[in-house]
Formats: sequence, structure tokens, C-alpha cells
Amino acid sequence: MNALLIAAAAAALQPAPATPQALAPPPADAAIVAEIRKLEHDWGQAFVKRDFAFIDRIVAPEFRLAGVTDAGQERLTFRAEWMRNSRAFQHEAFAVEVVDVAVAGDTAVALAQGLWRVKRRPDRPAEAMRFAVTDTWVRRGGQWQVIYRYSHRLPQAPWPPAPKPAP
Repeated sequence: MNALLIAAAAAALQPAPATPQALAPPPADAAIVAEIRKLEHDWGQAFVKRDFAFIDRIVAPEFRLAGVTDAGQERLTFRAEWMRNSRAFQHEAFAVEVVDVAVAGDTAVALAQGLWRVKRRPDRPAEAMRFAVTDTWVRRGGQWQVIYRYSHRLPQAPWPPAPKPAP
């Protein structure tokens, strides 16, 4: 009898199997998602307007830009070099679509895609570049800053993107 009671007590203490709903993360705060979406859009427009005061505010001191070359080599660019390049390039147009934003406390990760038209050298015509980026934002003292961006060129992708099929 004691063995039966011990077995019943042990079974009662076992956690219930997790349901898909229990495994799903809580929904992101809609206000934070909207704020990150706006910051992503405003960042692109700041390039075109040459608003480097805005860019300086949102790009964190430890910012890194990561990517992969056409040859498959990883590439890291730190803030100082990235800011120099940003000022040297002539940004003619920037369109962005924020695909997703995930939020965990004071950290947000945004996936965006877009089309950028930029003149990298004064003696060359502007190039249109299709891209996808993943940005990691942190909130410090109420201000969101990007600490890390992974950027990938999409040379064959259409713009605007093709509509997604219905599920």
C-alpha cells in the first residue's frame, strides 16, 4: 500500500506534457514592435537625408556589421569604419519592409528586406542593391540602439518582393 501511495504521489508531482500553446513565446509588446519598425524605416531615410546625428544616436558604440563575401568569407565591419563609409557614400534611395520583430525584455531582433540605391564613388553611377538584414537592438536608458547587423545581398530577388502565398 505504501508503495502505491508513493507511486501516486510521484506521478502527481510530474509536470504535465507541454502543449504547443505552452511552448509558444508570449506575444511581443505591440508598442515596442511598432517603435522598432519605425526606427528601421527612419534609419534608411536618415541615409538619404544625410541625417548622421540620428544615425549616431541609434548605432551603438560596439556596433558590428556582419556579412559574407561572394567567395563565402565572413566579413566584420566595426562602427568606426561603417560610419566612415556611410558618410562617404551618396545614398539616393532606400526602401525597407520590416518582415518580423521579436522582443525579449530590452532586446529586439528585426528582420527586414529592402532596396538601396547608393553611389559608392563619385566617379561611378549609383547601384541598386537588394538586401536582407537582421538587426539586434538593445534599449538603454529608454533609447533603442543597434548593436549588431547581419546583412546579406539578394542580387536576384525582385523588388517589391513577391506576395506570400496564403496558408
